[in-house]
Amino acid sequence: MGLIRCTFVIVLLVGCNLSIHAAEDAFPANIDLLGDAVQEIVEQALAEMHLPSQADGNPILLVPRNRHDGNWLVEHLLLSGLLERGMPVTLDSTRQDAGMNRLDYRVDDLRVAAQGGLFRGTVSRQAYATIALRLSADDVLHWQKEYAVVVEDRITKERVDLLKNPRHSFADTDLEVQDLGQFVEPVLVSTVLGGLVYLFFSNR
Repeated sequence: MGLIRCTFVIVLLVGCNLSIHAAEDAFPANIDLLGDAVQEIVEQALAEMHLPSQADGNPILLVPRNRHDGNWLVEHLLLSGLLERGMPVTLDSTRQDAGMNRLDYRVDDLRVAAQGGLFRGTVSRQAYATIALRLSADDVLHWQKEYAVVVEDRITKERVDLLKNPRHSFADTDLEVQDLGQFVEPVLVSTVLGGLVYLFFSNR
């Protein structure tokens, strides 16, 4: 009976340990969280813009309007979204076919930030994405809009650095941790003000 109980406890502890590691591994990497934010923008944009008819056979030319290290991520998700909707797409900027539709994108913000308390074991992580899109044909503007999305989750402090990728510096975590002074200063101010009020009324 004792052997069975001991075996049960060992199995239980191993199971708990595996669950903890599984939960830690479940945190998405920074680049994946940014991908979720960009994906949300892509879905909103493709649902709102008036996509050209597939009957004309002209591909949509996908072109970045600025340089950003995260352009590849936006391009990949826009390309996938258009292809899923049956739209022909090209990335060949040398093509200048008459009547070709051109979808420009501009990355204004693509970053990850986090805030944590001094005594907390977790931090709040936010992925920010701001992208402007413009659809035109033969230099005639048909549609344009800017989108801003924030995707947020919570992660453990020890995972902050592990969820970064050295190949994507724009996805590094800008971590802001409250210091002790942010806790002590309000307490000191409240104490001093309370003492002054007490002295004022006690001397009347």
